[in-house]
Amino acid sequence: MPEKHSIIIVDDEKSITELLKEILVTSGFDVETTNDSEEALQIIKKRSFDVILTDLKMPKISGIELIERALLVRKNVIPIIMTGYGTIESAVEAMKKGAVGYIPKPFRAKNIISVIQKELEARDLRKENTYLKKIIAVNDFFDSLSCESKIDNAYKGILETCEFILPLNKLYFFIKSSPKENCIVKVKGDTYESETSANYEELAKKVISQNIAYSYIDSEEGKIFALTMRSRNTINGVVLMLLPADYVIPDEDLRILRLLANRVAISIENMWLIKGIASSIKKIPIHQSPIMEYTKGSFVSEIASIISHEISNPLSALQIAIDYINNLSAPFEKEKFDQAFSCINEGVMKISDIVNNLRSLSVNRTPVYSSTNVNSLISETLRILNDNLALKKINTEISLDERNPVIQADKDQIQQVFMNIIANSTEAIKSDNGLLKIVSIYDDNEKCVYLSFEDNGLGIEKENLERIFDPFFTAGRGNGKKAGLGLAIAKKVIGKHRGTIKAESEPGKGTKITVKLYDNPDNI
Repeated sequence: MPEKHSIIIVDDEKSITELLKEILVTSGFDVETTNDSEEALQIIKKRSFDVILTDLKMPKISGIELIERALLVRKNVIPIIMTGYGTIESAVEAMKKGAVGYIPKPFRAKNIISVIQKELEARDLRKENTYLKKIIAVNDFFDSLSCESKIDNAYKGILETCEFILPLNKLYFFIKSSPKENCIVKVKGDTYESETSANYEELAKKVISQNIAYSYIDSEEGKIFALTMRSRNTINGVVLMLLPADYVIPDEDLRILRLLANRVAISIENMWLIKGIASSIKKIPIHQSPIMEYTKGSFVSEIASIISHEISNPLSALQIAIDYINNLSAPFEKEKFDQAFSCINEGVMKISDIVNNLRSLSVNRTPVYSSTNVNSLISETLRILNDNLALKKINTEISLDERNPVIQADKDQIQQVFMNIIANSTEAIKSDNGLLKIVSIYDDNEKCVYLSFEDNGLGIEKENLERIFDPFFTAGRGNGKKAGLGLAIAKKVIGKHRGTIKAESEPGKGTKITVKLYDNPDNI
């Protein structure tokens, strides 16, 4: 059952408010009335209405002043003026102060209902358009937010986004200095350079210690909205926003702000992670050369940054989906619930995929050689991946050299290489006429087998070709659902088998991965 639209009628003539209430209630509206404009303002502060239907000329507070003050509290309300003083001047003044409808007295019931319904429809369209703009602003912020150790970008991004969503006067941004300490640090940006007083720092500490999601706090400067930044039920920081005294944040904006804060909380965790690794790097033995120290530190810092970024993306999706489910009102819409649950499941699977691949990449297990038929191993791998290839409508062309001997290799590791290469190719294929060619050729002179995996996918830019075996590199390959570790693992395994792996590609023409494996790696 659709929710009734709510209307408050304000007129100093009781007969008019009673008559209008009867008409509007009969038409399906939820109606409240008052004959006192000051009382009307107090009611509006306590309760949200869709429409204010007010007389223009009233004692105490005029209809125009009532509209002006009500919009400071409820910016989405629709103000409609009624008056017997139907002059152009009064209509223009009312419109300048925020009225969207103007009804001269005397009026007919059907005319009032027509104006209200028309303005409600227009309001809903404006509201949807504004909401989409806010979502776009938040998504732009998510895209721009990096996992660098500096948090300045997060400050500037959250400031710009909050300024777009709210009538913001000032914003103060505090973060905890470390996960184990309650000490806070103020982050300073380009817009508000003045130092905060000790009062704001104490207020930030108090909000964090209270372990609340958000709250409104009165201060000497005005109303402060305190929003904590949370990750896995841990508060990592707090944003203090100075708002107009009578302003109340709408529920839909509040949901957006909470998602925004949770995303920043993940970036703060990334910053702590990188700082922790940097601290560990300083403990590298002093006898190592400065070049080795720099290289190791740079590499570890870069890998930590990439890992934190890769994991924070699915974590953000999980947080958004969980918050979305928490805000669903009963009874749940099954389609929306299933969509959010699917997002959670996909995020969990991606994090699991990242962790498993990292485990494979980090383990330095020496291959356990056994007699392995390469052709049979390729056929077995294709049988495992057959359903996935069929689902993505990818055809295969297989040409296996019958002279392929049985080589000495770690069968499980080599099969993982084949699966990673094929999975990487399927991610790059975007058309319904996808094709994957797999060829094996035996070289009698070198006593080795060459295996090629060629797809007709997106291809790779020349400047990126040498990087495709780097951990987490995904540019030009697929839709970003994979963590970019498959080819890095393949290169490591082939290297331990004393073989080689290389790539050839042209943008728009696909990619070819060639693997070289010797009959017996111990003889190399």
